[in-house]
Amino acid sequence: MSGTPELDAAEIRDRLARHALWARKASGGARAVLSHQNLAGMDLGGANLREAVFTGANLSGCNLVRADLRDADLFVADLSNSNLEGANLTSADLRGADLSGADLTYAVLQKADLRQGALVRHTGDEGAYPRGQSEDAGGDGASRTIQRSAQLSDANLSHANVSQANLTGAVMVRADLSDANLSGSILESVDLSGARLMRTNFERANLNGANLESADIAGAKLAKADLIGVNLSGVNISAADTAHANIRISVDELGAKVRNIIKLHRQWIDSFGKEGAQARLDGEDFSYVVFDNMNLSGASIKGAVLAGASFRGCNLTMADLSSSNLERADLSKAILCGARFCESVLTRTKLVDADLSPKEIMDRDGKPTGSAASTNLAGADLSGADVSQANFSGAHMVGAVMKGARTAGANFAGTIFEGIDRKRAAGA
Repeated sequence: MSGTPELDAAEIRDRLARHALWARKASGGARAVLSHQNLAGMDLGGANLREAVFTGANLSGCNLVRADLRDADLFVADLSNSNLEGANLTSADLRGADLSGADLTYAVLQKADLRQGALVRHTGDEGAYPRGQSEDAGGDGASRTIQRSAQLSDANLSHANVSQANLTGAVMVRADLSDANLSGSILESVDLSGARLMRTNFERANLNGANLESADIAGAKLAKADLIGVNLSGVNISAADTAHANIRISVDELGAKVRNIIKLHRQWIDSFGKEGAQARLDGEDFSYVVFDNMNLSGASIKGAVLAGASFRGCNLTMADLSSSNLERADLSKAILCGARFCESVLTRTKLVDADLSPKEIMDRDGKPTGSAASTNLAGADLSGADVSQANFSGAHMVGAVMKGARTAGANFAGTIFEGIDRKRAAGA
């Protein structure tokens, strides 16, 4: 290795022994600098490796159970399949490190740096650097730049403390982070597809642009987390605590099929049904998607998951959203005349200043028929909803639940309330 002589096992252990003395500030000690060395499979359980330098070193398969690696330099190091159970990696430099398949159960990675790492590899340094990196040739051909995101695919970080850490761009496919603490951490563009995130604490974490496709987030805490642009395909977001989370998914981020359905629906509306096609989006998951100010009148969105979605100012006249989950959705100022919400979940939903009055029925020539279609909320659950200033005149609400709903200024003239319990609705 260029400028870095390869040490044998005895020499490595000697340096580690002297490092332990150095850490205790004892005589004869010296900080361990083991950059690019091969420590694969070594037993370092419980070792004091605080501030040790392992830049580009091979630590794959090592026993590092309860090892002290605080402030250690593990830049682009290979820790794949190593056992780091209970290890302390507080403030460690893990940029570009390979932790794939590693066991980090109960490990502490608080304030650790797991961003992408880049390392210059000189000609002739074969075997000196970890596997799995991408290389970008240098200008004179004498060196190459190794660039790699931190690799934690299939790693076990259950119960680990990774709070306030920087994991920007880390690859954590199928990683187990159940019961882990990642509160306040930066996880921008992290790949957590297929990950186990049950009961994981992401409070106040930044997950902008992260990939959570098919991840299991049952019981995860996402309160006040930033999830702008997150890929939630195949994720049951309603199974997590998303109170006050910043989750916004643009319609442009939806699949091409859905975007085309919406495009054809717009043509259908503009041409009065002569062109395009009525949107049928039954059973789709549009959690946290922003449909603000769109015209979805007449669309069929039955049995859909619309938790946290935004329909502010949206035209949903005569649309059918029966049996859909609109928990914590925002329909403020939406036009909902003649729409159907039969048996739908509208708990903690915002319907402030929404129009749910009847829709006058027109004939083929656009002339009034003298009849009107009432907005139907039969059996809907509006517990905790905010319907302040909303117009419910003539709405059909047989069997609807409004426990704890805020109704100040709402218009219920002519509304059919048979079987509804409004006694505990605020402002009723």
